Amino acid sequence: MNTTFDVIIVGAGPAGSACALALDGKGLNVALIDKATFPRDKVCGDAIPGQSFKAMRQIKPEWELQLRAMCKQTQIFSSRLYLSPQKSFCYQWISYAANSKRFYFDDFLFRLVKDQTNTKIFQNKQVNKLSIHRDSVTCILEDGAALSASIIAGCDGNHSVVKRSCLPPQKRDTVYAAVRAYYKGVSGITARENEFHIIKEVDGYFWIFPLPDGYCNIGFGVINDKSKKSGSQKDIRQKLAQILASERFRARFENAQAEGEIKGFGLPLWTKDRRISGERFILAGDAASLVDPIQGHGIDKAIWSGVIAANQIQRCFQHDNFQSDFMTGYENEINQRFGRELRRSYCLMKFLAKNPFILKWLIYLMPPQRVINWAVKKLKI
Repeated sequence: MNTTFDVIIVGAGPAGSACALALDGKGLNVALIDKATFPRDKVCGDAIPGQSFKAMRQIKPEWELQLRAMCKQTQIFSSRLYLSPQKSFCYQWISYAANSKRFYFDDFLFRLVKDQTNTKIFQNKQVNKLSIHRDSVTCILEDGAALSASIIAGCDGNHSVVKRSCLPPQKRDTVYAAVRAYYKGVSGITARENEFHIIKEVDGYFWIFPLPDGYCNIGFGVINDKSKKSGSQKDIRQKLAQILASERFRARFENAQAEGEIKGFGLPLWTKDRRISGERFILAGDAASLVDPIQGHGIDKAIWSGVIAANQIQRCFQHDNFQSDFMTGYENEINQRFGRELRRSYCLMKFLAKNPFILKWLIYLMPPQRVINWAVKKLKI
């Protein structure tokens, strides 16, 4: 078995798969490692923003078309924010967007890598130890096998082993914490529309996202930061149960059937510019905390960061330079593309949390639809 590569990518989710796809045909020997075996579940809201499809088009237009044609998805035309059962406003999507269970979406991207590239795949392999040397990187797997490469990409999520191994200990991230469940037969669904519900009795928001075959992804999320404890996963689950049993939603779920168990997840939020690269390593996706503070999603930014990471990796080989100062080109591009947007979303989220009456003013003023669309586009939320 070959154990020496040019590039090792840890994590085969959207960021890692996108990185491997973007490196295809570039003359590099690439390994992709994941601790799971695909297909596997990924706890998430299952909303796939339009920028995800644009990023795939950037890699290869044919792959974007294949992604759009994937059968296990529901195209989404609009998102509606409810401040009360009677008051809401809607944002109409222009770009193609969809909902798809991550079980299918992530597996689709992974299958593209497996079937249409020369990437060496290692499934069900946990990276236990990582070390950076003068001229290489070494990964020690759980079974004792050692893999080496010139550079490593950490696309391994919130608890990234690459991040822990390559960066000094950092302060705890502000985290988006949520629980998710699947229900079939929820009533009152508007076709191809995602629902976000602000509920004054609870801290956070409730969502209902339609999926194929009559299913919905429903969940409840809060922001946990250093200055405010929003509760444990148990507390969040209890709040979700209270929402479903409330007068506002009881009738909609009266004849619905739960599929599987309620699962919790946490995502680190980008609140300021941060170190996401260094000598012979690079971080992408959730490992780089590229999660939107307003909506709590990061799939689009994960895919884009995988593409940008692949471009930086190519430059490293072209210039034979894997030093930390050269890697800042990746950080600068990520900051320029996403940093301002994510910081602005974080500040907006904090402002609205402290001043909830602002949303009530908006809903009573009810600006024209074109004004709402313009504002959301400008804010990129």
